[in-house]
Amino acid sequence: RMLDGHLPEEAAARKKHKPDFEVLLALPPDAKNPNGTLLALGSGSKPNRRRGVIITLAADGKALASHTLDLTPLFAPLDAKLKETNVEGAAILGNEFLLFQRGNAGAAINAIVAYPLEATLKFLADPTLALPAPDIRKVDLGAANGVPLGFTDAAALPDGRIVFSAAA
Repeated sequence: RMLDGHLPEEAAARKKHKPDFEVLLALPPDAKNPNGTLLALGSGSKPNRRRGVIITLAADGKALASHTLDLTPLFAPLDAKLKETNVEGAAILGNEFLLFQRGNAGAAINAIVAYPLEATLKFLADPTLALPAPDIRKVDLGAANGVPLGFTDAAALPDGRIVFSAAA
């Protein structure tokens, strides 16, 4: 269980309060976490969806512990540039921590948001640290039958490329 508490049973109330975790990303091992950690990341679309959970892993891959982070500083720069924040995927590629922003119907701006990896890992370990401004790269994914395509997930491949999925 990543978060304490319970969600409402009624569908509309449940949707309004759910954390909306969109990303589960393996973070590299470090001195404190030699087996690595996982980052569960919300979409950033609402205040309750700007949380993340760091899950510490054992050598066999089992979860040892988890803690919740307020990731508002990670999402805030997207608000001004992209109108409606809606992160659907993330990946680590080289020295970059990448977020994949899905454009919504009213503001169909898809983007890859790049933060420096080292600074992002330090921020995730200590959210009181400042993050540098991200490089926001708008991406035109085209349309299907007149409906704009939007990112739905992404992953880094071992050969240094990114694979992503998109939907109309």
